[in-house]
This record gives sequence, C-alpha cells and structure tokens, in this order.
Amino acid sequence: MTFALLTVLLNTATEYEAQVVREVAIRAGLMWTCSGCGRHHPADTPICPECATTAGPALFRRFPSAPAAPGIVAAAWIALSTALDARRASPNTTTRPEDLIQVGVGLRLTPVLHHAVTVATSAEAASADHLWAQLTGQLPPPLAAPAAMLRAITAYRHNDLAQANAHLRRAIGDDPSFVPAHLTLRRLRHGCQPADLAPSLLAALDAEGGATHRRS
Repeated sequence: MTFALLTVLLNTATEYEAQVVREVAIRAGLMWTCSGCGRHHPADTPICPECATTAGPALFRRFPSAPAAPGIVAAAWIALSTALDARRASPNTTTRPEDLIQVGVGLRLTPVLHHAVTVATSAEAASADHLWAQLTGQLPPPLAAPAAMLRAITAYRHNDLAQANAHLRRAIGDDPSFVPAHLTLRRLRHGCQPADLAPSLLAALDAEGGATHRRS
C-alpha cells in the first residue's frame, strides 16, 4: 500500500514536489538512489534493474523493520517455500535469480527467518543447504548474510565447528549489523549443544524484540 501510494504521488506531483517526496521517502527508508546510474527505486527493489547495483547497507538495516509492505513478507515466504519444495524434489535444482533476491530479502524478515532456522535444523536440512549455498554464492552482501548463518547452523548440527565458524565469519563480514549471526556466534563460543542451538537462537531473537538488525 505504501509503495503504491508513493508511486501515485510521484506520478501526479510537479517536478519540485516529486523531488521533495523522493527526499522524504529516501530518509524514511522507503526509497533508495542507485549509486551506479542515479535512478531512484522503492525499497522492495533492492537491486537496480538497470545496472544491477545493490542498495547500500543502510537501506537493508531499515527495510526489514519498516511496517510499509506486509505483502513483501507473504511474497518472500512463498518464494522460500517454493524453493525449498523444489529442493526436496531434486536437491540440485537451481532457483532463478529474481526468486533468489526475494528469498534473500525475506530471510531478513523475522517470520521468514524463524521458519528457515527451523528448516536448517530439521530432517530437511541437507536439501535446504543447497539453497543456502546458492544464496551465498550468488547474492551480494548484505543479502547473503542470513544464508551464510543458516549454513553455519547446519554445519554445527553436524558437529563441524570449524565450518560453522567460517560461515559465521562470512555472515558477519557481509552484514555486521545482522543480529542473529552475532547471537549464533555467542552460542557457539559458549559451547551450546547442537540440538539446542535453534531453540536458543530463536528465543534470544524473540527477546531482542524480533529485530534482525541493529540500527546505526
């Protein structure tokens, strides 16, 4: 609704009014300016369709917590479920780039991330890890950070502490503000049992108020 209203405002405004609307929308985290080509895009388009430049980290820190687009949560949930279903049928299936972006954005939203963490510690973890691997391999930072953390959780469940730490370093390096990666690392350092990692992580995330990102 907010993005639709923003489009109407921009389409009906004078040149000066449109400039003011854009500046306010950018300040609120509802739009961003591409550093590659200078075009403006809504926050639900995190990669410029003209030049493939990725939105800056500041947008991604604001966007997941913005109450502007509930439809994005539903779309991301569907994209994740569809990709996981495809992996169950054939683990080597690849997901289309546009769907990867939707999943990547979705994993930064608390309800979708909760579901993904549950999957990463379930009997479906092995097939899901193929999806996390494609996400970390093809998405730019900071979009790849949640998938890297999910790979760490899967590795830890298989008692591979070295690999889990490597994935967490990747997640935190891609997005230092991504709270769940820090919470996961803290649990590994305190010797959390692999079977207890997901429940402990989700409880800690809920205690943080469901926020997946620290605001700058």
